[in-house]
Amino acid sequence: MQTKNINLPEDVLFSRLLKLANEYQDQVIVDDHSHDTQFGYRHVLDGTSKLLQRLRSLHGSTPDQDEDLYVGVLAPNGYEFIISVLAVLAFGAVVVPMRVRIEIQNFGRNYNLIWEKFRERTATKIVLSPTFWYGMMYYFQENISKLPEDVVKEYIEGAIHLSEATATGAMPSRRLKEFWRDLRRGKSLRVLYGSTESQETLICSGEVEFTENDLGTPLPGVEVKLEGSTGELLVKTPSLFLGYLNRQRDTDERFDSEGYFKTGDLVTRHEGRLIFQGRANMDLFKFYTYKVPRMQVEACLTALPYILEGYVLPVADPHCDTRVASLVRLHDNAGKVDLKRIRDDLSDDLPAYQLPTILRILRQDEDVPRTWSDKLAMKKVVQKFFPQDSNDRLYDESTEVMDVSEFMRAKTTKLWDLSGMRQ
Repeated sequence: MQTKNINLPEDVLFSRLLKLANEYQDQVIVDDHSHDTQFGYRHVLDGTSKLLQRLRSLHGSTPDQDEDLYVGVLAPNGYEFIISVLAVLAFGAVVVPMRVRIEIQNFGRNYNLIWEKFRERTATKIVLSPTFWYGMMYYFQENISKLPEDVVKEYIEGAIHLSEATATGAMPSRRLKEFWRDLRRGKSLRVLYGSTESQETLICSGEVEFTENDLGTPLPGVEVKLEGSTGELLVKTPSLFLGYLNRQRDTDERFDSEGYFKTGDLVTRHEGRLIFQGRANMDLFKFYTYKVPRMQVEACLTALPYILEGYVLPVADPHCDTRVASLVRLHDNAGKVDLKRIRDDLSDDLPAYQLPTILRILRQDEDVPRTWSDKLAMKKVVQKFFPQDSNDRLYDESTEVMDVSEFMRAKTTKLWDLSGMRQ
């Protein structure tokens, strides 16, 4: 593991960053790491004048002089490094006494390294993806929890010592949030919402969480727009991007007439808070004539006690438009798990049209494709685990497929199962 440490007094750090931004304030910077589930990878253009504006606004809200910052950044490269530093200065990564310390590390999937940071109690704030938080949870359950009681207590106390623990990049599941809240004696995971184009936009502290997909409220300086109580979220932020490199049509399509950025995310407004409903192009799909909310089904799937890792995916089928496919990794003591067991166990919480009709169980040596930002690469996942022939038929022998040809003529005894189905 390569580590680079930069130790600077707070004022020196800011003055150097401000000088850099001033020198290039009329320039355009290319960020090579934007990814969209609909358009794929794109180059994002940001103006350094916005970076300068952000720096100046941040300087008035920096920590007290007796507090400094410890920053963990993966694979830094110029502009991305600066933005990462600013993001942590604004929303926190890790705070330690006396001096500003920026530590750049690539932890990979070595969860033990982060747990050691917790145990040392040098960390007070940290931001990780939900996938990484999940890996941290699993590492604790499978390794740390089996150590002597006094050693386990040291790790737990280190996790409790964190003043802020934040998840960003995707929505953490209820089970994940409950684990960390219980382990940290009531201190919840914060959920930070944003994108490469908009940067940080919304924050949910978890203290007054309305529902599992609660995104919370806008950060200072952020404007949100939503027509009615439910729809696509549009935002304006202090560091909103300028556009996509050499893709003017894509850029124009992502802004409305008032300059708000179209996030592509569906939300519902409830008492001033925004509730995430999923991606407009991927997280709501049709099974026959019924709309399936992917994230809601996935939340129920991952809550099953024998599921270690679970995903719900849309798989095309010309006979019913789209099937609900489940991709799961099982706990070692799960016993026999098949499609019928999963459907039966989910039937109390979900209507019939939302239940999975395809099951693929992950082997121990199989990994799920992800983007550079640790989000699920959904299209690649579907192509890898649910391959289809030229007639749109699934041909992987590891996949269990249910016959749905009689679904529209099915009968049900549960009123809420109907949703237009015949009884």
